[in-house]
Amino acid sequence: MDKKDTQQNLESKSSSSLTRQKIDKQSNDKQKTAKQEELVEDSLIREHYGLVVSQALCFLDDPSFEDYIQAGLIGLLKAIRTHDKDKAPFSFYANTCIKNSMSKLRKKLYRPSLTNKIEAILDYLPESFPEEYKFIVKMRIEGYTNKEISEYTSSTKKQISEKIRLIIQMLRDANS
Repeated sequence: MDKKDTQQNLESKSSSSLTRQKIDKQSNDKQKTAKQEELVEDSLIREHYGLVVSQALCFLDDPSFEDYIQAGLIGLLKAIRTHDKDKAPFSFYANTCIKNSMSKLRKKLYRPSLTNKIEAILDYLPESFPEEYKFIVKMRIEGYTNKEISEYTSSTKKQISEKIRLIIQMLRDANS
């Protein structure tokens, strides 16, 4: 019985040792694969860096020029990681991703603040515009729903809808 237990313990140790070796090998394989993918990404980034710079040249006079380069590199990396060979050539896909990334940055950098939008729109309203209508316009610009506006103004939702229709008509008439 003692011999049998010893043999089972040896088999168990041998089995767990093989399992550990198998896990270690898989881990090493994953690390090698990750390193290989990283090397491929690095080489593709170096290879297509000129594409990023050529797209960023559109923003050469912009004080955020280096930010456009960074945004383009992010777009390039996205292209590298998501490209499907069957759908489009890599350079075309990469160019699109780079442009989109730079475009998002430009919109983010030059998006006027909500306050500026409200002031600009209110400046275009006719002098004769009632304060209540200006308030309704401001609330709609800020994203309030007709129901929320009706709660603020002690009106019904239907009355607010009608006032908005009237505001639109007044603006059309004033700009005709």
